[in-house]
Amino acid sequence: MRGCLLVQQGDLDAAVDEYTKAVQLQANYAEAYYARGYAHHNKGDLDAAIDDYTKAIQVNVSYAEAYYGRACSHLKKGRVTEAEADYARAVDLGFRPPKTGSLRDMDGKNRVAGIVASHHHRRQGPCVRGRFAIIDAEALCH
Repeated sequence: MRGCLLVQQGDLDAAVDEYTKAVQLQANYAEAYYARGYAHHNKGDLDAAIDDYTKAIQVNVSYAEAYYGRACSHLKKGRVTEAEADYARAVDLGFRPPKTGSLRDMDGKNRVAGIVASHHHRRQGPCVRGRFAIIDAEALCH
């Protein structure tokens, strides 16, 4: 998909346009909604990202990566409760980093604040699958 190349080149506006064309041609294209959500997230348009991740989930309720992406956008907006719920759903659907580790807040509860991110995913978007690593609570997902 041309949008992947545009994301890798950092042309997020053009990538959003390409993914928009894709979903106009095929309304049930969950991967295009997910990828457009990723581009929106990285542009800082978190509401649009959440909307697109939600559309991807509506098309494919088992799309673990879309729940993860939405969790990242919620987390960046400071919506920890929503992020925790989406991240838990992603894990339930099979989203598994190789090393999960247990990050805890001061009350000792497991929190999604230490959400897992992919180094390749942050740099190259949803088109490349990479190795996952735990990031700290202050870091962003993408």
